[in-house]
Amino acid sequence: MQTDLNNIYKFLTENSTKIAEDVTNFNFREVKNYQNSKITSDDSVNDTKKFIDYIAECIKMVDVNAEAMKEYFDFIESVADKRVKSNINAMDLLEAIIQTRTVVWEWIETKAPAIANLKAFFLIEKRINSMIDKFSIDVTKKFLDKQNLLIKEQENSLKIWEEVVRRTSHLDLKIPCTGEFVLIARAQAEAIASRLSMTSEEIQDFVLVIGEACDNAIEHGVSEKGVDIRYVIMPNEIVVKITDYGKGFDPTGKGEEIPDLFSERGRGIFLMKTLSTSVNIDSKIGDGTTVTIHKQRNNAPILQPICCN
Repeated sequence: MQTDLNNIYKFLTENSTKIAEDVTNFNFREVKNYQNSKITSDDSVNDTKKFIDYIAECIKMVDVNAEAMKEYFDFIESVADKRVKSNINAMDLLEAIIQTRTVVWEWIETKAPAIANLKAFFLIEKRINSMIDKFSIDVTKKFLDKQNLLIKEQENSLKIWEEVVRRTSHLDLKIPCTGEFVLIARAQAEAIASRLSMTSEEIQDFVLVIGEACDNAIEHGVSEKGVDIRYVIMPNEIVVKITDYGKGFDPTGKGEEIPDLFSERGRGIFLMKTLSTSVNIDSKIGDGTTVTIHKQRNNAPILQPICCN
């Protein structure tokens, strides 16, 4: 029986990279949020490979010391943290873990050395599935804990920005070119819109427009200078300028035609133009892009800024 255990352990460790590549290819092909996330294929392969190595170790049932447990939970922390800071959600994470189980067993069934001992087969099955179940619970719990913390931080940001908006007629913000800050930009946009007597539908549209513009700026305008956002609040409209310092592009004709509404990409500029009063895109190759969004404030009361001398 020990020979069978050793054979499957060796098989998984020797093929962990190839198995991880199969899992990653499936996720980036079938799970839409993986396609749109900030997680790279290499990151996914590396994380999945390490997970498979843990599955292999579980087959041997080596003694687990405190150092090994710390390494395991550090890995859980890292996986959860990267997924929370991207567009991956809890269901995507669980689907990826389920796919890992499926691919591991497909490799064992079709390519691994035959398991001669029936008791060894059931023991291997029990240990593999137990490890995957444990990992699933541990990483999902850590993911949800981190997600709840991020939500609380956003709620606090909303309260702060509501007070800031109440006291000013313009705001200048800067965010780095990393995906998680789109969530912060959306939260700030919602806080600002909520102070401007917009209807709930107008607020949703406004947040969507700013989110799309910031997402495009972060994705296509990657630069150490980050992304600058300026809000100018006037009696009858709000003007938002979003500037990136990336490679720039030719905006001619962009967003003029109706895109595939079921696609997650290629809709940004169309949505901005559809849901705003007007949108102007000033972009120069090599010099970055500034998107200027005008949003009419229908029958909005005039905000009186509080000025400090």
